[in-house]
Amino acid sequence: LIILNRQPGNITEDLPILRVYSYSSFTNEWGPGPALKKIFESNCKCRIEFSDGADAGVLLQRLKIEGESLGADLVIGFDQYDLQKALVSLKWQQLNFGKLELENEIQAAVANNYFVPYDWGALTFMARKEQAEQIYSLDDLLKPELHRQILIQYPRTSCPGFQFLYWVVKNKGENEGFQFLAELLEKVQSVTPSWSASLGIFNKNPNNLMFSYVTSPLYYEIEEKKTNIVAV
Repeated sequence: LIILNRQPGNITEDLPILRVYSYSSFTNEWGPGPALKKIFESNCKCRIEFSDGADAGVLLQRLKIEGESLGADLVIGFDQYDLQKALVSLKWQQLNFGKLELENEIQAAVANNYFVPYDWGALTFMARKEQAEQIYSLDDLLKPELHRQILIQYPRTSCPGFQFLYWVVKNKGENEGFQFLAELLEKVQSVTPSWSASLGIFNKNPNNLMFSYVTSPLYYEIEEKKTNIVAV
């Protein structure tokens, strides 16, 4: 989600600076940020500066701690679970974009005047094709052959990590869900602080499967010409 915080900052080289605080997979060279920056700067008569917030789950925590000293004019990356916390915790500039055409599934999640949705995606595990053939349900993650091959993210710092926690509890109920997670944690290879950290491990180990976005395999197909990575 895109949230406007305050007016653009200092003037440098006669151009106003717009400081954008976002998560690493947005700001990195393989993310959409640099290309959007180039397009935006060609029209705005300003200069964009990115500040990397690691994972989207860290954005709100850092903003609450550092406040305006962080120097963020625009924040990109809250998910639907952070919106209410962000509204209560910080002061935001009200936006007026008129009536937005939104998918029905997200209407209720962004019913306010401070946040603008820019992305919507489903999550699952991604794996190489041979690995994906072994997995048809959450319970399949406990199979012995997947021991030390699973990558998930820490829910306190990572939005996908929290989404996975929510998915398990929603699917199995609280008691059974946390019992399942306790068993899974004995078998996973790593619980990383961010989605990007998981991705780095996934790329180095062909046996790994990783909790990620349904669209992640498209990146590999388009950018790296790899067709063996699929969404489970």
